[in-house]
Amino acid sequence: MMGPNCERFVIYGDGTVEAHRAGENAALPVDVGSIDPDLVTTLHNTVLATDLEALRKRLPPGECHGCVDGIDTLATFWVNGTEVTFSSIDTDLTRTEPVFATMWDVIDAAQDATEVPLLER
Repeated sequence: MMGPNCERFVIYGDGTVEAHRAGENAALPVDVGSIDPDLVTTLHNTVLATDLEALRKRLPPGECHGCVDGIDTLATFWVNGTEVTFSSIDTDLTRTEPVFATMWDVIDAAQDATEVPLLER
């Protein structure tokens, strides 16, 4: 179950990053920042140049990190108006694949560009 400190990022082509918190008011960003738009363009171009379904078939299995107090990742890419989702529970979102290497760089940059203060329950 996602707690209030689980982040969700929405990344726009111009480098704008919205950081959202899970739970109540999840639609409202907690913080907005910006990252290098060239990094976003690189991710966009890498996604478009990759056969995502072939990628999905060759990825090793994932694991449920959240089951043991870890963090699971759900990556959603919009390709030609279609949502393509990868879950770290189902497949390993490994940095050895260019799409995920760039995705993780974008996530790292988004975390650096925004602040989501920890909430205690």
